[in-house]
Amino acid sequence: MMRPELIRARAAANKHKATLIVARLDRLSRDLAYIATFLRGERRGRRYVETPFTAVDMPHADRPMLQIMGWFADVERQKISERTRAALAALKARGVTLGSPQPEIGSRAGVAARQARAEAFKLKVRRSIEDIRARGITTLSGIAAELNARGIGTPNGSAWTATQVSRVLA
Repeated sequence: MMRPELIRARAAANKHKATLIVARLDRLSRDLAYIATFLRGERRGRRYVETPFTAVDMPHADRPMLQIMGWFADVERQKISERTRAALAALKARGVTLGSPQPEIGSRAGVAARQARAEAFKLKVRRSIEDIRARGITTLSGIAAELNARGIGTPNGSAWTATQVSRVLA
């Protein structure tokens, strides 16, 4: 199970010799194997480096207690799965249609919504690009640098490149 933010948080905690704090142990994971692996630590060469962490809901819990609570969280995960399956089966038995009856319509609507957001973003950025051009910056890389300097990010929040600017203008 990849948890990129947790991996970054763990690395930062190790780097700064800090304690990683989680709100509740079951928010870290409800998978006993994952919790056990997390408690064992990060493998570095032939040894494991533990990241000290505290669950706010049980701040004085030691390793054995965390393992026991991890087991309870795993059991709860299994029960949640069973309850969900049973509830869906009961709905299906009553004749309730699960999911979209016409997924192609939902899919088209989703695509249309994403395209509309993209067009709105393009219009907003084009206004900024026209302002930049009016100030005498006309090269694609110059426009990209100015957009970045103004703090205007791309739709995914990254820095602008000349290629991205050319796509907006196309």
